Amino acid sequence: MHSSLGLSKLRLIFLLVASLAVGGLAGLMAVALCALVMRFGGSESPDKHGISLLQSVRVGGVLIAIYLALYIGYQYLFLNTSPVTSDVLFCTVASISFFMVGLQEDLKGNLSAVVRFILMLALAGAIIWLRPDYRLVSLGVPLLDELLLGSYVATVVFAVLGLVFLANAFNTADGANGLASGVGVFCALGLALVLPADMQLFMRSVAVSCLLFLIYNLTSGRFFLGDGGAYLLGAAIGLCAIQASNTAAASTWFLLSLLFYPVADLTWSVIRRIAVGRSPLTADNGHLHNYVFDYVSQLGFTPKRANTSTGLGLAILFSAVPLALFYFSRSSGDELNWLAIYASMWAVYLLMWVLLSTWRTIKLRPKRLET
Repeated sequence: MHSSLGLSKLRLIFLLVASLAVGGLAGLMAVALCALVMRFGGSESPDKHGISLLQSVRVGGVLIAIYLALYIGYQYLFLNTSPVTSDVLFCTVASISFFMVGLQEDLKGNLSAVVRFILMLALAGAIIWLRPDYRLVSLGVPLLDELLLGSYVATVVFAVLGLVFLANAFNTADGANGLASGVGVFCALGLALVLPADMQLFMRSVAVSCLLFLIYNLTSGRFFLGDGGAYLLGAAIGLCAIQASNTAAASTWFLLSLLFYPVADLTWSVIRRIAVGRSPLTADNGHLHNYVFDYVSQLGFTPKRANTSTGLGLAILFSAVPLALFYFSRSSGDELNWLAIYASMWAVYLLMWVLLSTWRTIKLRPKRLET
């Protein structure tokens, strides 16, 4: 593992100790099993995301999935003082089923975006069929509830599409060190504040698994979530967000604010691609994190530091800030205030995107003329 991630043996030992401190024995076992899986594939070509310039590994999701399975399994089988409910077990299995779709692509690279999309639609449909209480029955906004969720079919369709969209959104955001996983940490912690006690356990487990991943992601700069890890985070956080929305435990706009970056970035990417006649499922390097990285790189940062500054900076700006606003105000039910915050985040995102994309176009123009 140390050679694949460019780590010295001494640094690897230090990281293993950190893994034990963060995730306990389950964390250490997850790291060991992830290292074993890395032997079967999962390499990432340099510059695939337009940011990393190193040969990388894209099976970081294995670390998250194994930790969740080990931790939740141990809680369920051996600790009667912390019972794991059927909801926690269901969300764990459902999230790992999404992970399995992406793992095949991470290891072999033989599943097209369309095939993965269809498989996730089928999985999401099966999840809602097995547990109808995970239909999206309320957005917390009366007019929208009446217009969009006026029938049983609509509640099922919105839940299925929402889960698949969020899984893909986290995958799109997995382009800079600490971005998708950092958003995952803040979203999980935010949801843990508004969910029932049993689901708080699940969300805290997701947060710890993301922290384990971050130890290796930020240290090496070569360790990515991959499709599997991104799909897992999207499904886990999506299911819990649906539960929070249905129970009116939190404002819809607060939940959307927590999830802002991956959702906004994929939404804007789809709009951009359709506007120029491209398939919305195609990849590109026109994301905000690509533009931020280009700009930060010009400030004298090394590529690795620019990568990490980009990912963590955007995760803090677009997820940690709304989490802090909620935590210190202890109010997630004020729809108008959270709607204003959500709208402000869109304004900041679009302004940054326009300014930085314009800056990059102007900066690259002389080079194009020279060639």
